[in-house]
Amino acid sequence: MVKITIPYSPHHYQALFHGCPVRHRALIAGVRGGKTVAGANEAIRLSLSKPRQFGWIIAPTYPMLTVARDELFKWLPKEVVKSHNKTEKRLTLINGTTIEFKSADDPDSLRGRGLNFAWIDEGAYISENAWRVIYTRLADRQGRAFITTTPKGKNWIFDFFKKAEKFPDEYAAIFFKSVDNPYFPPEEIDKAKAELPSLYFNQEYCADFIDELGWFRYEWLAQCFDESLCLQDRDTRGLKTFQGVDLALSADGDYFVIVTLGIDEGENRIILDIFRKKGLSPKALREAIIERAKAFKPRLIFVENNAFQDSIRQDLVEMTSLPIKGFTTGKQKADPTFGVPSLSILFENKKIKIPRGDKRSIELTDVLVDELLRYPSAHTGDVLMALWFANEAVRGKGRSLFLWVEPEPVQTIEMPPASQPAKTIKQLHEEERIGLKSGKLRQSDLISGFPDRILYGFY
Repeated sequence: MVKITIPYSPHHYQALFHGCPVRHRALIAGVRGGKTVAGANEAIRLSLSKPRQFGWIIAPTYPMLTVARDELFKWLPKEVVKSHNKTEKRLTLINGTTIEFKSADDPDSLRGRGLNFAWIDEGAYISENAWRVIYTRLADRQGRAFITTTPKGKNWIFDFFKKAEKFPDEYAAIFFKSVDNPYFPPEEIDKAKAELPSLYFNQEYCADFIDELGWFRYEWLAQCFDESLCLQDRDTRGLKTFQGVDLALSADGDYFVIVTLGIDEGENRIILDIFRKKGLSPKALREAIIERAKAFKPRLIFVENNAFQDSIRQDLVEMTSLPIKGFTTGKQKADPTFGVPSLSILFENKKIKIPRGDKRSIELTDVLVDELLRYPSAHTGDVLMALWFANEAVRGKGRSLFLWVEPEPVQTIEMPPASQPAKTIKQLHEEERIGLKSGKLRQSDLISGFPDRILYGFY
């Protein structure tokens, strides 16, 4: 008999997981708790405990599967590996045990032969249907399932936990928080608690099962209502302002929204204006953005630039010198730190003011409140998206790039003779930039020369 020693010293909760004798186990813990390390070592232990077994290592997606696979090979002694077919994602050990690496993104791909064991890493992120298919693969060999995961709402992992309470001889769930990992830096916990929404912190770091009611609670929103404020058609308070623009996918079906945020000395966000209309042509969209910019003089404007919508942004960059930056949503939309959920900590900490002082303010902010309460179960609303863009503009590292310059009275413009080719807006804009940098031009020179344009000067 060959004796294999692995330099792995499990902490208390990992040891409870390894020593649990029941058939189906779940290690449910906060991030960086050592779940995947425990899962990899348990897979090695089971693989070598008996010869000629067949098992799966499963993750929600192939990129996530790579994490589990790499952790396995980090601990697996090379001398027990007979072969590794990377193309077929199959590992064979010297005792005849075979391990296959599987993604659960397509549950039907999980059908096949019976299993002696299955390790599901980040199990909360696979579908309940995928779990059912895996469970049936374990039936004929009386195979074991062990799951390592952080919670994700009250999905099938929560049901697994309830089964562990009801059938302790068949199911077990071992819980611990990130801070319970003795190797986790405590200062990182404090930093996360200060910066992340409490619901997300409790789920990710405390391993709590959070109700899927959404990221935003009504009591948080209600405490931000301010009946002394009304939505405005221009800035009257001299605040630093930022705008977010959600462009309609179709003129008839979606609303075009501009949200303007003002920032006071305490870094509180004040919703100054919500412009919301549908049925606008591309020309009308551009004009609305320019008009709102003239009214509020934002330091930065984030405009959605997904797919064809980027043409609107490009037109504005060519036609004006507005401080516009394209904003692509993509996967980051759901990110708790940078996505729509990142707004929740502003409401929770009462760092955003929602005007409720007149009928128009109530009607428009009611739309926002409804969209917040429905997120993420419903389609992300237009006003909510524009608010997110505006807040990202506040956070967008560009707040000191632009200084609004008030236009002076229109003066006569001397046009070049017909024999000279007219300069493009890009050429004029470049000349402006060079002139400002060299000191040969003043802001007033630019305004008098181009009275129809919205101009910004650099600090």
